[in-house]
Amino acid sequence: MGSGGHVGTIGVGGSDASSGVTGTGGSSSGGSGGAAVVGSCTGTPEYCAMYETKAACQTVGCHWSESDFIQICETVPSPCATYTTQSSCKFAGCTWLVGVPPVVGTGGATSLGGATTNGGAIGSGGKGGLGGIVDARAAEIPASRDVSPADATDLARSDATDVPRLDATEVAPTDAGDAADADIAEVGRADVAPADAPAVKVTSLRLGPTCAHVRVGNTVQLSAWGKPSTGSEVDVSSFVSWTSDNPLIAAIDGSKVHGVGAGTVTVRAARDGVSAELSIRVVGWGPEKLEYDVILEDVGGNEQGEVIAAWRIPDKNGRVGLAYRKLDATTGVWGPATAVDTGSDGDVDHARVGTDINHDLFFLWTLHYSGTDVTELWHTSEVFDWQKARLSPASAWVEHPEIAVDRYGIAFATWCQLNADRNFDLVVRRFTPRNGWEAPVIVGTPACMGGFAMRPRAQANMMLDQDEGAQVVWQSPGGISWRAYQAEGVWAPRYFVPGSDNATLAGFNVDAQGFSKAAWLPPAGSNGIAAFTTTDFAPYQEPVSKTTVPGVTEPIDFPLMVGNGDGQNVLAWQAKTSSGWVVKAVTEKFGSGWTEPIVLGSIPGSGPQSDARIAVSPNGVASVVWKENDGIHLRRNAPGFGWSEDDLLPGTADGQDPHIHADESCNTTLVWKVAIPSTYDVWAARL
Repeated sequence: MGSGGHVGTIGVGGSDASSGVTGTGGSSSGGSGGAAVVGSCTGTPEYCAMYETKAACQTVGCHWSESDFIQICETVPSPCATYTTQSSCKFAGCTWLVGVPPVVGTGGATSLGGATTNGGAIGSGGKGGLGGIVDARAAEIPASRDVSPADATDLARSDATDVPRLDATEVAPTDAGDAADADIAEVGRADVAPADAPAVKVTSLRLGPTCAHVRVGNTVQLSAWGKPSTGSEVDVSSFVSWTSDNPLIAAIDGSKVHGVGAGTVTVRAARDGVSAELSIRVVGWGPEKLEYDVILEDVGGNEQGEVIAAWRIPDKNGRVGLAYRKLDATTGVWGPATAVDTGSDGDVDHARVGTDINHDLFFLWTLHYSGTDVTELWHTSEVFDWQKARLSPASAWVEHPEIAVDRYGIAFATWCQLNADRNFDLVVRRFTPRNGWEAPVIVGTPACMGGFAMRPRAQANMMLDQDEGAQVVWQSPGGISWRAYQAEGVWAPRYFVPGSDNATLAGFNVDAQGFSKAAWLPPAGSNGIAAFTTTDFAPYQEPVSKTTVPGVTEPIDFPLMVGNGDGQNVLAWQAKTSSGWVVKAVTEKFGSGWTEPIVLGSIPGSGPQSDARIAVSPNGVASVVWKENDGIHLRRNAPGFGWSEDDLLPGTADGQDPHIHADESCNTTLVWKVAIPSTYDVWAARL
């Protein structure tokens, strides 16, 4: 067994060596290395049994055995070394060692050396080489016995699960790219196919993740699932041949794609004569300052990718106005800053923004009149040529406005309004493009937990159904409350969710069919997160089906749930662990149950995790951003493919309060603020 060099391999014939077994004798030394080449192929093909014809079997270096009773494709001794390219080597199920030359022995039979009989130290001589692939049955061969050609067969048929593990520190720097394909701590050496690699022939392939956007300079893990003629899909990500149609845009490294230059490429995977392709978009990362010396208020957008960032503007006279910039979905360019309210009549606060597919913008804000107890709710929209309208009564006291706009411009505004008893009512008004704003309706009293601590959350349906209905969920002294708008201004009776007294509302979603889902945090001192949904998924019925999110055992804070119109929900929260505060997340599809929680941050030493925000695109891909000491991080979850790797976004080290929006074309827009004396600068970037 040769060592010579960085990583020992099975040699490709010395002057007298039998196939693949080379090296001189010695107590523990291996053969001397051959001339340097780009790489070498080693191991034993894993897939022989799946080939059903003689031609296919022999093409990949396997052996076709045929009799009157059976025809079968079998493994033959050490054919891997005959492959001279990485693609052919991996396609055969062998191991390609980048930068490691084939080891050519200096003749003769090979001694297993000294008292070593079972893998480990065999061939560990030379320049710290780690030896070749050693059969676990080496212990059956007496020490110092010369290996005959017949024994070479047994040595070649090594079980990968018994291969000695490599120390990652011994891998040469040139191996780094290939080593990334496998976790050395788990597999034992770079890019070794597991012994339980799928040996079935697949009839189709499914590639992911959905919305595979890659930032230039970043890497994304790809997945391939194969469907056999019978049975369930199997993960064949490491056992297909991956190719990119333009390596100058996206380069393939095993089953990972690396962003090289901006553009769109097609990545293909092939196996067993079937193939599939995946469109990969590589995007640049160019943070842009949208405004300086302002206070970021809200970010909204539509499914087409139009995004609106709104902020308050303090002026030199102490007045506070409202302005925004809009991202064009087609060009990806932000428009000029535009004023909504100058603050000449009062100070703007609690601004909210929404938009529909017709590019109509909706703004909602409170206006506080200096020196008084009056805070009114105002609105303006492109639908009515930016004419301002007061939604609350004159001289009212209003808190915590929210607005939800569906794709066709149906909007619901909610707010907390002080009543004569010094309690807060939850008030709702409905807007339609043809009729404007309907009369206000009090849907709950007392409500809003005193008005100062918690916000109501309203969600209009994402598709017009049930006569353009909506549902609203809010916190109240009696617990989490729910009501549904049914038709002609009629609201379903108020419903208190059992066991939700003094709970903290995490979020609320309504899908296109009217099924609702809400999640909340139990009162202080209790661990866990609970959720409810509609009974038997019947739209606009009392949501009495209660579930508990699994695996939540530690103290938590700041829960947040966001979903889309297809019922795909993501729930994130801060959890206090022994190592500090981390952000955890789970996903759920209506009716499928919650997944187990995962910790989103994975970069060591990057500090406590906080300020999580979530966006779920119409196709179900979720994007979660959060803040750590080193900047803003991002992870995505594609249904059926799981979470992407932790991505620290460059240039965000001082970023705070990240906002995120995702559209139907898989674009993700991030807006954040950076503190300056007294106020903030607002920055944005698009992935």
